[in-house]
Amino acid sequence: MKKLVLATMLLTLAVINGAAQKPKNTVVRSTIADSDANFTPLSIQSDLLGAYLNGSSSVVSQVQGIGDWEMSTLNSAVRRVNVNFDDLVAGSNPSNLPAPMSGYHPVRFITQCGDYGFNLLNQTTVGQSATCGMVVAVNVGADRYSLRFFTQNFPGTDNLSISCTSVASGKCSAWRTQSPNGAGKLIAQVYKVTTVRNQTVLTSHGKYRFSFDLSFSKV
Repeated sequence: MKKLVLATMLLTLAVINGAAQKPKNTVVRSTIADSDANFTPLSIQSDLLGAYLNGSSSVVSQVQGIGDWEMSTLNSAVRRVNVNFDDLVAGSNPSNLPAPMSGYHPVRFITQCGDYGFNLLNQTTVGQSATCGMVVAVNVGADRYSLRFFTQNFPGTDNLSISCTSVASGKCSAWRTQSPNGAGKLIAQVYKVTTVRNQTVLTSHGKYRFSFDLSFSKV
């Protein structure tokens, strides 16, 4: 009986320690630029209401404990992101499905850095960069679309490069990712997301080019 009690106590301590060591999310201030350095309007823009702050108007803005940036306005009644679907890659939509409607929509950005072996919270020097995928959920009315910048799983798309722009106490405290200035854009696979018999179904609406300039910093 004593051995059983001891084993139970050790297991409980292991569970507690494991929970205590779970990496914490880091709150960040997220900013979406509306034009590039040449004043060319970007495909993905802000809602002109300023930075996106975690907890403000039900916004989520954080670097997850696993090292991926997340910014979401899906649960916000106020904050939106302006997404423009106006640059279809020729030949990528053979079924001629309609482009999602451009405009101000609830959006969630989530990078996929871990799939490439990077953790943004482990960066330590200004200029250090990480190759990441990114998935963007866009609610257009009652419809959900998903943008996949992710060469590892979606051939023909582009990855992101996320750079450390500031360091505090030996750790990166601010980051930036952007498409090339001017006419340069990055390609994402665009899907419409539906549920059929409790199964998620992705219907390709083609590949689209997007320009953007996204920054986030610890607060």
